[in-house]
Amino acid sequence: MSLPLILLLTALLATLWLVRRIRQRPPFPGRGSFLAMQLAAAWWAGCAALKIMAAAPEAKLFWAEMTWAGIIAAPGFWALFLRAYVQGEPRPCWSWVVLGLAGLGWALALSNDWHHLIYVPAQPIEDGPDAALNYQHGPGYFAIALCLYLVMLKTVVVALQAIHRAPALYRRHYLGLLLAAVLPWLSNIAYVTEAVRLFDSNPTPFSFLVTSAIFHWLISRRYFDLLPVARDTLLDGLPDPVLVADAHDIILDANPAARRLPGMPSQPVGQSLETAPLLRETLHRLRLAGEERRTELLIEAAGRHYEVEAVPLTHRERRAGRLLLLRDVTRRVQAETRLQEALAALRTQLDDNLKLQQQLREQAVRDPLTGLHNRRFFEQMKPLLLAEARQAGKPLTAVMLDLDHFKRLNDTHGHQTADVVLQRLAAVLLRGTRPASDVFRLGGEEFLVLLTGLTARQAQPRIEDWRAMLDEEVSGLGIGRVTFSAGIASYPADAAGWEDLLRRADTALYAAKLAGRARSCCWEEVRPQPMANQPVQATA
Repeated sequence: MSLPLILLLTALLATLWLVRRIRQRPPFPGRGSFLAMQLAAAWWAGCAALKIMAAAPEAKLFWAEMTWAGIIAAPGFWALFLRAYVQGEPRPCWSWVVLGLAGLGWALALSNDWHHLIYVPAQPIEDGPDAALNYQHGPGYFAIALCLYLVMLKTVVVALQAIHRAPALYRRHYLGLLLAAVLPWLSNIAYVTEAVRLFDSNPTPFSFLVTSAIFHWLISRRYFDLLPVARDTLLDGLPDPVLVADAHDIILDANPAARRLPGMPSQPVGQSLETAPLLRETLHRLRLAGEERRTELLIEAAGRHYEVEAVPLTHRERRAGRLLLLRDVTRRVQAETRLQEALAALRTQLDDNLKLQQQLREQAVRDPLTGLHNRRFFEQMKPLLLAEARQAGKPLTAVMLDLDHFKRLNDTHGHQTADVVLQRLAAVLLRGTRPASDVFRLGGEEFLVLLTGLTARQAQPRIEDWRAMLDEEVSGLGIGRVTFSAGIASYPADAAGWEDLLRRADTALYAAKLAGRARSCCWEEVRPQPMANQPVQATA
């Protein structure tokens, strides 16, 4: 029993013991590939032990050829395990691919006597029945080795990326996995390049003793109970962009959705957050809002809208960086914009309807020719006007005006000229009366003016001013002098209500026309004088 044989048998038993331990533990990502890798390593170590135990050169070569099933399967399943453990389970077909390649390489090795692609006829190193063989490798050996080295290189890269991205809790775990991957690989490279031989043999199966010790340490520390795949699966599977930056705003991690952000470089890790315009605007807004608390922002870039949630990251009560979660809310913003536009259009339509209703109401109470309020509006305002005068304790004088000989003016100079005269008279009355709501066109050439605070006698000078203003207004029309007659009655001196007030102003107007027109008359001038011992009678 030689030392090399003892070491190989120990490696064989260690890997088989590891298989038993793993089968007794809860499942973890890549568990099947890990068990297959350990069984392949056990096959490799077992065949290497049998090769040492064999005495004849033909037997040694046979067990060397038998080793190839483990030589190809071990790194293949190791690569599948590490990818599943770090990035998520690969497709099941890859396990069959590894098994197929291992079977193909095994068959190629067993048929070496026919083609010598794996080994050129080997010679013993020294004389004796147990002497080791000096293997000369053929082109197939180096081609297969190159492919396996590329697989192991990819595995090392995956482990290094996991170490770089992992939090402190996972780093020792990943370092152990990396060391377990690198040791057999370096041992095999040293053997192929003839830099190192251990006991005149390939040192790779002896390294399985060290890798088994590493895995035992990982199991004893319960590192296999951790599920780091959840982090990558969750982060990479999120449809929304997620970025992690350090305290200097350098991107440490970015999921695939974040790499597709507008203006984002294809390899954002190691770049500043200010590289992309969207993130530059986010940083600017965050600095304005303060960085010590969770902050939500709405950012627009390249026609897209993003809802950004910034989460401060701390370590030992010191700022360590930030986590940015971005949600593309373009559809929601567009829907809200369309809703706001619809509401604005509806408000505009409502305003237009209100204006139209107001215009219709105004048109209903205004005379379209002169712009004065009409009889309908006067009927609506009568109670309020009289109540205001009564409450203020002031007189309210009603002046009834009528253009003299208006029919003759209309027949002689036409409707258009007559309309112009009506408009000029309305303008005169509006200038001479405040407020404008106290001037009404009752119909035809008849107007009503209400003067608050003036008695009938005090209103007469005002009416004469109107007469002079009208002469000035129509002087350029070439129609001669235009006059009007006016009747005046005052509340409460001449009447106690609207019915008597308007009737008596109209009676005074009739009296002014009988007296020759172009004048004004007060009710007190034309009312019948009561006879002795006879009550006063109202004039109809």
